[in-house]
Amino acid sequence: MAAGTSITYKMTKSGLPLHRLMPNPIKTREFLKRVGEQLRTETDMNFQRGGLEGEPKWPAHKPATIQSKVRRGLKPPYRKLVETGRLRQSITVKASRDSVSVGSNLIYARIHNLGGKAGRGHKTTIPQRQYLKIMEKTRDRMHAILSDVLRRG
Repeated sequence: MAAGTSITYKMTKSGLPLHRLMPNPIKTREFLKRVGEQLRTETDMNFQRGGLEGEPKWPAHKPATIQSKVRRGLKPPYRKLVETGRLRQSITVKASRDSVSVGSNLIYARIHNLGGKAGRGHKTTIPQRQYLKIMEKTRDRMHAILSDVLRRG
């Protein structure tokens, strides 16, 4: 995901990596798979609601953006980051021994997630419309998944 952007959930406790905390590789894979599914679901929900859970919605389109959409024949409502659905559909999950990453390899993924200057000469300001973020509620859900996987022994 070098060209795009991603977030990584790395499980450690007291500096020990996940594969040392859960020596059973099947349990580790099950945990990381479920965490990845949870992160992908939460990211998809961010696109549906137009912002992160419990935070303000993404900034509205600027008048110039709306004019551009009208010129291209697009009809309202003009939803942010889902005009073609390409960014939303590009979200992938990758797991390693101790972590799971969720992100997109699209070149414009990073600028939309973080905001900043873009375009020729970096003259256009893209507002931050963060869709990838591990929030405190997300961490709580990850720990619940870990407890469930360990409990089922």
